[in-house]
Amino acid sequence: MKRITAALSIFALCASAQANAAATIVAWGDNTYGQASVPADLNGATAIAAGGSHTVALKNDGSVVAWGDNTWGQATVPTDLAGVMAISAGGFHTVALRSNGTVVAWGGGTTTECAPVNCGQSIVPAGLSGVTAISAGRVHTLALKSDGTVVAWGATGYDVGQTSVPPGLSSVKAIAAGAYHSIALKNDGTVVAWGWNDWGQTNVPDGLNAVRALAPGFRFSIVLKSDGTVTGWGGEGQADIPAGLSSVTAIASNFYDVQALKSDGTVATWGINALGAGNTPPGLSGVTAISAGWFHTVALVAPPVTAVAIDIRPRSLSNTIHLQSQGAVRVAILSSASFDATQVDPASVTLAGAFVRLKAKGKKYACSAHDVNSDGLADLFCRVETAQLELEPGDTTAVLEGVTFGGQHVRGEDRVRIVP
Repeated sequence: MKRITAALSIFALCASAQANAAATIVAWGDNTYGQASVPADLNGATAIAAGGSHTVALKNDGSVVAWGDNTWGQATVPTDLAGVMAISAGGFHTVALRSNGTVVAWGGGTTTECAPVNCGQSIVPAGLSGVTAISAGRVHTLALKSDGTVVAWGATGYDVGQTSVPPGLSSVKAIAAGAYHSIALKNDGTVVAWGWNDWGQTNVPDGLNAVRALAPGFRFSIVLKSDGTVTGWGGEGQADIPAGLSSVTAIASNFYDVQALKSDGTVATWGINALGAGNTPPGLSGVTAISAGWFHTVALVAPPVTAVAIDIRPRSLSNTIHLQSQGAVRVAILSSASFDATQVDPASVTLAGAFVRLKAKGKKYACSAHDVNSDGLADLFCRVETAQLELEPGDTTAVLEGVTFGGQHVRGEDRVRIVP
């Protein structure tokens, strides 16, 4: 038996829901409209999106919360909105992607006369479906479809080419809307850009490849490469990447500043620090996502996690799991002298994305207290649904996450062999 103890940019990225249900939100920079004042009662946030002067959060129940500037209704979430899987905040509008592949938009842009910001950016094309990603710019919107094509709308009157998707553009896997330009990442790791180019922001460097994320800003473009380094072009110094910057996992661009999330959970920033957008709070760590508005920045911060020991298939000679078995996988969270595993809430437990099985007509969780390793301490023994496991075939590590009844977050790992 083995036991292993485990110790956005408004102009760039749509934020997608991720497994981070108890994360907190931290914001800094311009707060003229309250966009950096996170609601005190907000909980369950899984994704964030910073707009021009407003902020949006996606919750783990698929609902959306918004605050900050509401001059154009951009912070007034539709009362019937549900089933949201991604959000993006533009200059004066907000966009949501639903789990059925349809798009909902609200705020500025419900008409097309551009007086002054109603440029059609909230008028979702009729019949648009099969959408997998969204991104909102100042007065335009982009949508990526499941077939790898891109749809753009808005910017009427302010259109400088940002909605003119290059003919034949295909095999796209990510999109990002800048202030007045647009960028697409193709499956081969190359980048295509179009729109306003007065500062060279659409002049993609020759030979650029191995890109994995995009963050266009006002007059510049920033990309994250697969090796964790950052490259940029255009702008007024924003493309001058700090020397030695590496291990970057995400990027976001303000109007004049750039934010880079590192693998250690800290944030690096550079630019002109317009209105405090680059004033990262001292000691900020544990960040799992970032998003950048015009002059404010928002971060999603994971709660402290306690490492625990787990044992998958306890008292078994093999940790092999057959995904087609349609049964349940046994897993034990092991107690220690300083940790009582029986205080973990079964409703919070997931193993590689799989939830604890329900029994007694769905009214009780399949967990119980047992001393599975004969050390005299009661462990929490549970059964999770095999069909829900998010693991690839072969030898891999399965991660268990949970929360105690007292709010303590726990995490443990064990090696398994997955058979299709």
